[in-house]
Formats: sequence, C-alpha cells, structure tokens
Amino acid sequence: PGFTPTTTMMLKNIPCRKGQEEVMSHIDHKGFGGRYDFFYLPRDVKFRANLGYAFINFVTPDDAARFGREMNGYRFSGSGSTKACQVVPAHVQGLQNNLAAFKRTEVMRSSRKPYFSGVPTP
Repeated sequence: PGFTPTTTMMLKNIPCRKGQEEVMSHIDHKGFGGRYDFFYLPRDVKFRANLGYAFINFVTPDDAARFGREMNGYRFSGSGSTKACQVVPAHVQGLQNNLAAFKRTEVMRSSRKPYFSGVPTP
C-alpha cells in the first residue's frame, strides 16, 4: 500500500457542553472555514454532552498540519474548562474512508449525523 497523506485529525479535550456548530465556528474563526469537508463531534444523548473529541477531515494535508499547529493547546473561551485541546492524526484517514466508516454506524441513521460539506474531493 502507498503512503496515505494525513488529512483527518482528531481534536481532543473539547469542553463537553459545546455543540457541533459551535466547535465548527471556533475552527472557522481560526481560518479553516471551507478547508474541511468532514466534521464529526460524537455526542452522548443521555447526558446531552459531547464526548470531548471530534474528527475533522481537511481538504489538503497542509491544512491538516496547520490545524495541528493552530489548535494544539487551544482553549475554548466561555466554557469554564481549563483543558487545552490536543490534535492528533485520526485512525481513519480521508473523506471516503470516514464516509465508509460512518455508513456502518448507527450515527448515520440518527439526527446526530456528521457534517459533510459536499466539497468535491480531488
């Protein structure tokens, strides 16, 4: 198998009360609006909270690397949380692989679907 470029990152230590749109808006404000085509913040329905991490697939490996530099150590304002975010490459890489992984899960049949931008993948 050939080398797979890293485009999918996992953002850890997200304050549990943040919703998907709110986290995306923080990321967009950091200059990544339109630079990702997949975003998923898993949620615990019972506790109405996120699980503290998100998966984001970027359009290019450069965007993913810049996201790692910009968001590592990031703190969400107004959350009451002192945790600094950590960014690591995700286990599943690429839009198609993430789509395939999530198609097999219950998430796709629920109202908590991941965000797909519809950005055409190169």
